[in-house]
Amino acid sequence: MRADGLTDEGARLRDHIERRTDELAAAPYAVADADELATLDGWLRPIARGLVPAPVPHPNPVGAPAP
Repeated sequence: MRADGLTDEGARLRDHIERRTDELAAAPYAVADADELATLDGWLRPIARGLVPAPVPHPNPVGAPAP
């Protein structure tokens, strides 16, 4: 058992799942150019701020980066 409570096998599985979800989540953004991404950001950022009015604490269990 590791310090984080996972077995080595569990840690490998978690790492695999994290990599795979990152790969799958990135696919739609790979086809957008910088202007399209900026437009999307302009639409989504106000919605996100309304849903989460305060910055997500860091570190956090979902791996969100520091603000």
